[in-house]
Amino acid sequence: MTADSTPKHEIATELLEWAIHAFLSGSAYYSALHLAGAAEEIFAVYLRAPEHNLTPSVKSFTEGFLRISQPADDVERVKLEKWVIDRMNAPRNSVKHKKGHQDNFVEFNAEEESAEVINRAISNYFQLLGRLPLRILASIADFDAVRRVPCE
Repeated sequence: MTADSTPKHEIATELLEWAIHAFLSGSAYYSALHLAGAAEEIFAVYLRAPEHNLTPSVKSFTEGFLRISQPADDVERVKLEKWVIDRMNAPRNSVKHKKGHQDNFVEFNAEEESAEVINRAISNYFQLLGRLPLRILASIADFDAVRRVPCE
């Protein structure tokens, strides 16, 4: 048996595509959350690479939050940045890990949280489109059609 050599950006694209399919099924939000989280992380590593030097969605959101919050000093800034990132990643980490015998439930809106992580993964994907040979995901338009807030 021979081993395949697959670029990780292709794997991330596949994970994102299946995350969207799982989300749109309406019955697999935890799977969608997990798959999208993995895609988001892989794309983020590509974004931070020296040849791209781009800002992943989590970092961009965190920087915006910190600008609005205006922490008093560097110590407060570091604590606040960690708090924001921990909050953003808590649902994904809760689904991935079981911390001891008492950790038996997750407590969040699975549909909303999976949509948020999918949006972050899509944002990272779009930044890399044209920089990496990523295939076009038609499922993004399907996701957008379901999640878009209509303008009045």
